[in-house]
Amino acid sequence: MQTLWVCRAAGAAPLHPERTLTARFFVACNAEFAMAIYHLSVKTISRSKGRSATASAAYRSAEKIEDLRTGLVHDYSRKRGVESTIVILPAQVPAWAVNRSALWNAAEQAETRKNATVAREFELALPSELTAAQRRDLAHAFAREIVTRHSCAADVAIHAPTPKSDERNYHAHILITTRRLEAHGFTEKTRELDDRRSGEIEHWRQQWTVITNQHLERAGYAQRIDHRTLEAQGIDREPTHHLGPAATEYEHRTGEPSRRRLETEPSRELADINRDLNRTQRDLERTTLYVSDLEEARRGRAQALAEKRAESEQRRQAEERQARERQTQPAHAERERIERMTAKELAAEIQRLTPRPVEDVLQERPEMTQARAQTERFWRQALQAHDTASLARYEAEQWRKAHPIRARLHDTGVTQAYLTQREQTERAQSQQEQTLTRQMRIADYQTRQVADRLRPLLVAEQAPIWTRIAELERLRQAKAIQEQAQESLQAAQKPPETAPERRQAAPPLQPLPTPTLELTAAQKPLQTAPERRQAAPPPQATPDGQASPQAVQERPLTALEQEKARQLRDAFDRLDKRTALERFPELMRLYVLVAEAARFAKEKMLDPQNRADFVEDIKERGIRELAQGKTLPKPAVQPEHTIERTRERGRGPSR
Repeated sequence: MQTLWVCRAAGAAPLHPERTLTARFFVACNAEFAMAIYHLSVKTISRSKGRSATASAAYRSAEKIEDLRTGLVHDYSRKRGVESTIVILPAQVPAWAVNRSALWNAAEQAETRKNATVAREFELALPSELTAAQRRDLAHAFAREIVTRHSCAADVAIHAPTPKSDERNYHAHILITTRRLEAHGFTEKTRELDDRRSGEIEHWRQQWTVITNQHLERAGYAQRIDHRTLEAQGIDREPTHHLGPAATEYEHRTGEPSRRRLETEPSRELADINRDLNRTQRDLERTTLYVSDLEEARRGRAQALAEKRAESEQRRQAEERQARERQTQPAHAERERIERMTAKELAAEIQRLTPRPVEDVLQERPEMTQARAQTERFWRQALQAHDTASLARYEAEQWRKAHPIRARLHDTGVTQAYLTQREQTERAQSQQEQTLTRQMRIADYQTRQVADRLRPLLVAEQAPIWTRIAELERLRQAKAIQEQAQESLQAAQKPPETAPERRQAAPPLQPLPTPTLELTAAQKPLQTAPERRQAAPPPQATPDGQASPQAVQERPLTALEQEKARQLRDAFDRLDKRTALERFPELMRLYVLVAEAARFAKEKMLDPQNRADFVEDIKERGIRELAQGKTLPKPAVQPEHTIERTRERGRGPSR
């Protein structure tokens, strides 16, 4: 609501003789201060205050809207003073969004919290200097910028002044949604408008100034508005005070200054006003005593009602508890069945539960089948009409070639029945083809609308299934890691091979190679663990045809793979795991495997050196596999191979 200031130049007649206040309440203003008024306020429509988006939209647009969430019908169709209303939407939105009732009901249903903010309102003061069409263009231009920047829907209502208010009080209410509106409906919240530190509100205050001044300049007016304070503008005068709708209505109704005006404006008859205020205060005290009696009676009724509600709530909670217990029993049995499954069985269960793609299910729905059949029927009819017209045209051309003289006479005005019939047939079939083509396009558009309407429903139907599949997938991964750890433990606990078994597994003797000059072990330089693994002999076969774990040979890394392994090793050893994962996301599974190996070593090995060697081998093998482009989460190194290496060093695993 604009601030009520009654201003006139010295010696000029009042602007509104029939509605002016007593002369002592006028505020004299110089002519140079006459200008358009700046006012922009942003408010929220929240359920915590008992408000709703449907009621707000119905009041501001003077329409009748039913709230599908609560069942209430908000009918403000008799409201006066609404000049125009329009709903402005972003590009590519659902078809139902153009309907004001459907739009705000969808906005209400998108929020589930009982204290949710369901809408946001921009209240704007429109320059009274502009015409109705210019004010409408100004409000619509500002709303379109909001919709473009935040991808939300905007409901614009322009209100004219009421008979008892200032006739310059043209203002607009822009009600916007708190969520972004896209092709599939409402999505994420526009949190940037909730955060004061984002500066969005200040941006829109400044933008309203720019847009309003542009429209004033385009209309040929010299007046301008400014969102800054008087101090920031360099103007040395006291700011005006906003009286508000209650104070303004009180002054128009009684002809007396409101308390708001008396608190903010000096008066020459302050003493008389103070006496009136004292008398009003005494009346207020008597009214307070009367109200206190009514309040006490109301509290008694409220207490009885609260006790009754408490009893009802206790009964409801007991019924819900019993229902949950009945529902928990089959769920508990199902949970136990899932927990007993192995990783392979869980993978089969996930495959069984995985639903068909939404598009495949959508194409089999009766609505889609019927819509496609109608489109195909129009297409076939249009094709038949096209063929008939082409045949008539071909027959006419052939007849003209066979009868050139009669065709020339037909062209000069002596009509020939055969040609006339073919021309009429061609025109009729061509018109029918155009009509059927339009109907086919309309049917195709309706088919797409049906698909857009059914697709969110199918996605919502499959959402619980996908949630269940995600839970089973997490459980399957945990089971796989646990089973691999158990296999590694069993392999580590196998007894070492005896001498006869090793001799049996030894390869046959080969001819001696040509003697070459080699360095002795004492003369060779020391090798690192990766070099020792790279220089290991080729794998040897066991009697059953499998490679011996003690003789596994790893493929040498290329230069690029060695560089990748070095980068992975440096990233793995960094203290800042978040930075390492941002650069190499594949390290997450290696972190899990190394943690499992450390836990396994801590439980099964007493020697600290054995633990460190075991975990280090797991990490190095995982880094090699990642550098070679392989996938995890299988254990990077078999535990029995690592334990065999520790035995070869003379430090067997502690029992």
